[in-house]
Amino acid sequence: MICPINYIHITTLCEANNQYVSVNLDVNEKYLWLSDLDTNNFKLFTQAACYGLVITNRHNCQITDSICVEDICQPILFCPNAFVPNGVNKTFKLKGKYIGEIEWYIYDRWGNLIFTSTSIDDEWAGNKDTQSGVYFYIVKYKGIGSNAEYKSTKGTITLIE
Repeated sequence: MICPINYIHITTLCEANNQYVSVNLDVNEKYLWLSDLDTNNFKLFTQAACYGLVITNRHNCQITDSICVEDICQPILFCPNAFVPNGVNKTFKLKGKYIGEIEWYIYDRWGNLIFTSTSIDDEWAGNKDTQSGVYFYIVKYKGIGSNAEYKSTKGTITLIE
């Protein structure tokens, strides 16, 4: 008897939201999950990865299969382009979603570093020597999921008095 070739199935979850994906397979077949040697037909996945398994049907035909779980929650970052210390937007504050790590820097027009932070909750309001004008920022950040990679963005922020 010829058995079918290997299969790969793909599903998604969002690790940042602590989501999970469950798989409930046919009870008439036998399963061997290669990651932990589990033999259940039900499996709960909480991390992005590919999980291999061997399936044996009632005719003792075996195939190798994989279920790949992908993390769909990519980091989202918003950087405003202006603020008014004595107005409605009093500070330069980053906003984001699904961000695990962040570093950000603000430079004056001569390239001098005038502010740095490693928290998305921090704000820059200038200081007593800060004048109206255009400043430059660089932000390096990383998502939350297990496959998260560093990204970066840069731009200008205008301080209006």
